[in-house]
Amino acid sequence: YQGTSGDTSIPLSGKTSSSLSILSPLAGTYAYWVRATNPYGTTNSRTARVNVTPALYSDWLVQNGLPSDASGLGAPGVSPNQDGVANLLKYALGMGINDRFDASRGPWTGTRTIGGSTYLIFGFIQSKSAQSVQLVVEESTNLDIWTLTAMECGPSYDNGDGTMTRTFRSSQPMNSKVSAYLRLKA
Repeated sequence: YQGTSGDTSIPLSGKTSSSLSILSPLAGTYAYWVRATNPYGTTNSRTARVNVTPALYSDWLVQNGLPSDASGLGAPGVSPNQDGVANLLKYALGMGINDRFDASRGPWTGTRTIGGSTYLIFGFIQSKSAQSVQLVVEESTNLDIWTLTAMECGPSYDNGDGTMTRTFRSSQPMNSKVSAYLRLKA
């Protein structure tokens, strides 16, 4: 059934096997539950909530009430709510148009000691379904020339909610004589 456990008003027609597959669901949060019956009685499962995130940028635009052709307020580099975070970056990070950055989502920076050397680190939470954009961490020593030399620290961590946590480090250990900067680019 679709809905809250015990609510039989929205049965899923023909869905009587041990697994459930729904083709091409629209982005959103859905609730499902099952009722198991045998000769000894009936029991209802708890409600399972499934969050479907848009795979394409154009779908994300529609979900957020923006022009699907990426024009005007839907352009990749525009920040419709004027928070300084471009549409394309919010899509790639699994955020809605009105979501604001906070410490739990990142991006965040800090230092990490690896093998006795201290490195600048940069982390963020990325949407696993954002297929039409690539995120890269760039590195610079002067804020003028940016390179793709930052290194990912270990494997990405699957957060279990359609996002993954990624952490990068500078290519060279921190040195008081050399400046180091890392940035996220979509």
